[in-house]
Amino acid sequence: MSKIPHESQEAKINALINKMTLQQKLGQMQCLMASWGMPEDAIDRFIGGLGATSAFAGADTVEANADFADQSQKKILPRCDIPVLVHSEAVTGLNAVDATIFPSAIGLGATWNPDTVQTMADIIRKQMLAVGVRQALSPVMDVARDPRWGRVGETYGEDPTLCAAMSVAFTKGLQSENLKDGVAATGKHFLGYGLSEGGLNMAANPIPARELREVYAKPFQAAITEGGLQSVMNSYGSIDGEMIIMARSILTNLLRDEMGFEGMVVSDYMSTNKAVDQKICQNHVEAGIGALCAGCDVEMPNPYAYTQEVVDAVKRGEISEALIDLAVRHVLRVKLNLGLFENPYARREMIGPAYDR
Repeated sequence: MSKIPHESQEAKINALINKMTLQQKLGQMQCLMASWGMPEDAIDRFIGGLGATSAFAGADTVEANADFADQSQKKILPRCDIPVLVHSEAVTGLNAVDATIFPSAIGLGATWNPDTVQTMADIIRKQMLAVGVRQALSPVMDVARDPRWGRVGETYGEDPTLCAAMSVAFTKGLQSENLKDGVAATGKHFLGYGLSEGGLNMAANPIPARELREVYAKPFQAAITEGGLQSVMNSYGSIDGEMIIMARSILTNLLRDEMGFEGMVVSDYMSTNKAVDQKICQNHVEAGIGALCAGCDVEMPNPYAYTQEVVDAVKRGEISEALIDLAVRHVLRVKLNLGLFENPYARREMIGPAYDR
């Protein structure tokens, strides 16, 4: 997989961060759920730029979806000269008009054929590139061992080696040999989401440390080591009584220090809201600081906790600006790897070939 040489990339990141204001740094940690339509008054709130935006369902034509991505860039780029990263779901294909719909992951797992999954993901890659979507909130790397859990169908099954092989194949197909022609894969849900108390979704995950690593972390580790995985999404669950969106032990100590992950961590939708709803945090400010300290780089889908109050907390000396810089560094690294600075726009020339399959 081709990436910018490390020294050159870090120099570019340092140069960008050194000239950014705190407001611009905050913008890179924020997301807007635009859903293929971005009102001007929504964009006006992001005076420092915007790190990410969503693109779900979409317009009635492929061309209109490409227009959306391009218009998003043209609105955001003047704010800080950093392109926005447009994302969508893609576990069974791009979630948009005329995109190919593939079998569910549990069906793909039954084939025991990673080559087929990699070929599938390569088709998804081309269709996403054609409409300017450069991050997929896929694949699901969860190992599912409780049939009561409602998201088993999104997984490759109960075997960690099979899940690892399929996760690597999807990651390689989506990101391609050259990331500048690829789409950032997002491994989810980190970690242990598929084994919860009573099979309930979003419940606690009673998993011992050894099993957590040898079974549930295995697909993620394989995708990081063998596929150069660019993004990881947290689980809604909790480990050892600690909600994962607030758990530095999981999102930093395990994921980065033990597993060597260098990409960006994005929150599952409204994870920070849930931390307040479940009384883990008193308010959105505490949730924002907690998620940032844990190692979450981008809050999705809309700013709730990563807001001006986080900037104010830095100014008051309550948290270090170095935490902000680290999150922004991870985001910029992925954008540089994808070549977004050179070409942030939809690959319109691919619309015909990519969709005529």
